[in-house]
Amino acid sequence: QMKAAVGKEVGRLHVPVRARVIAQSIKPGTTEEKLDEAERKLGVRFPDDLRCCYRIHNGQRLASPGLMGSMSIPSHYRSESLLDIETAIAGFQSREGLQGCMPLTFCLHSGLTHVHRPQRTRTGHLPHVCRSTRRQDLTHGPHGHTPSTPSSPHARFLEWFTTYADMLENNEFVVLDNQPYRFFHEPGCELTTDNITVSVATCFVPELSSINPPHFFHTYRITMSMPEEALEKDSCQLESRHWIITDENGLEERVDGRGVVGEYPVMCPGAYFSWVSCTSLSTTYGNMKGHFIMRNLETGDLSEVHCPVFHMKCLPYVTSVEREALKREREALKKAQ
Repeated sequence: QMKAAVGKEVGRLHVPVRARVIAQSIKPGTTEEKLDEAERKLGVRFPDDLRCCYRIHNGQRLASPGLMGSMSIPSHYRSESLLDIETAIAGFQSREGLQGCMPLTFCLHSGLTHVHRPQRTRTGHLPHVCRSTRRQDLTHGPHGHTPSTPSSPHARFLEWFTTYADMLENNEFVVLDNQPYRFFHEPGCELTTDNITVSVATCFVPELSSINPPHFFHTYRITMSMPEEALEKDSCQLESRHWIITDENGLEERVDGRGVVGEYPVMCPGAYFSWVSCTSLSTTYGNMKGHFIMRNLETGDLSEVHCPVFHMKCLPYVTSVEREALKREREALKKAQ
């Protein structure tokens, strides 16, 4: 029954993507004997749902693009591959802060990974999945940075796996270059001015963020479109952009500039144009709103096309200091029992 449930989720990961390169990189399932051997070597017990997943498909070859999604800006690229059990074992952590954690995914370009903490056979730690951490956090934090794990913890591997499969199946991620890009489109984040619709999807980038000093990096993808039934006389060209960026403390920053990412898109019936840009915040939450100045191609008149307010929030995180404090607290409670 568990194998059927996990198998269904694995299948749902493939259907929306339909990318030959990704499909060809997925490995056949491993054996019960190899999983037993891995448990003995690490001194852990894998949950049944994780074992079933490895039995159906033993991850994928470390090739780009990865099954677990991508994100790209001109200066940075991320694409997470689902690790096979052999590679996951090699990445098993023994250092303080991430002790007992095993990587589930890995990006060759950014070092981003999802980690899973399987149950210890002796200590009885509960299994969970952390949203992501950075490669340097698996070894040591860079100067001035507190190692941390931005996380969205799930009690079970299947919950984490199912959440991603649901989002793929519901087309919540845009597919570009035969790979799913993990820009999240907030429901209702769409606004139409006259005949032009602007929609926004966002993505927090933990591997380009830091806690100390506070620097939370976000990318966003904006799509501007005009329906086919619009009139030719409404055709216009974008001339400038105007943003108001507000952090969690209410501090506003205004940004004005010509065009968008060096382009001056023309909106005519049936046209659409998408671009990706980025911003950073010193607080864990912020939002953006703004408008674009458009010039009518027939009359030369100027008009404003508004962008809806979109929200940017970093993932919950736990610093290495906090992890160690929690560990000491658990050990103290155990001794007191």
